[in-house]
Amino acid sequence: MISRAFPYLMAALLPLPALGVTLELPGNAFQSSTRTTEFGRHAIPTAGWDGEKIPSIPAEGQITRQVWVLSSSGLTPLQILAPLRRQLEEAGYSEIFECASRQCGGFDFRYELALSPDPRFYVDLGNFQFLATERKSDAGSDFVTILTSRSASAGFAHITQVAVSEEEIEVAAPDEDTPLVRKPVVSTDLIERLLQDGHSPLDDLVFATGSSRLGDESFASLADIAGFLKENPDARITFVGHTDADGSLDANINLSRTRANAVRSRIIDAYQVSENQVSAEGVGFLAPRASNATEEGRSANRRVDAVLFLNR
Repeated sequence: MISRAFPYLMAALLPLPALGVTLELPGNAFQSSTRTTEFGRHAIPTAGWDGEKIPSIPAEGQITRQVWVLSSSGLTPLQILAPLRRQLEEAGYSEIFECASRQCGGFDFRYELALSPDPRFYVDLGNFQFLATERKSDAGSDFVTILTSRSASAGFAHITQVAVSEEEIEVAAPDEDTPLVRKPVVSTDLIERLLQDGHSPLDDLVFATGSSRLGDESFASLADIAGFLKENPDARITFVGHTDADGSLDANINLSRTRANAVRSRIIDAYQVSENQVSAEGVGFLAPRASNATEEGRSANRRVDAVLFLNR
């Protein structure tokens, strides 16, 4: 029973496209995104990244992608996934493939998946769980895949359903009349990019060479983000630090996280942004935007990105 897994919370219900099947999530979960394709094809992973691709099988049917956010959750990705896996098993679904973080293939695995845009869903590339399941019937096979992760202050579950069932699928969509974020009164290219793409590099930031110390000057990107966050108290920004590929992964992750924390501290101290609206993560050299074979590419990879998502 899910009540044993989350004894302190009421459950949020997630209808699945199968007869009488309902997934239960903790009561602090809210749905930040839903998207349904009446008929399409979706690749179901059967193994982790093999260096070129993710081995998969094709699934056809009605595709529903939902993102759930567990506000202020202290649960690990495995703790979020475990009761959902158990409920699927009880409903007759069998595991096709399950993996965690580096075992899946890290960055390459995550970015090959057809997930919802970043503003609705956050993935810690070093801390996520993935599960693919199938339930066979005379009509064919229904599939459910789940990816769980967390940030410093929230948990996330991305649930993809591919249904061949002729039953109508109930989808508890957010109220489209209520915007998830308000566009700023004074718009900038950076804010427009955040709203459109869900993330943006902060290329005006300056750090001392090999150091996590942020320069003393004022940075336009932080002023823009501070103004946006004050206008949108339900929005959150995670600053994600990146490095070039020189040195060990652990050392670079630590450096990138420290730089991201320096940016977080600056925007809190200089602009009085709420601490609850900004967090910091570091991925080292795992998400380059250019080749590390040249100095120009290495310079481009040493950066801090802003990632936008919701915090309710």
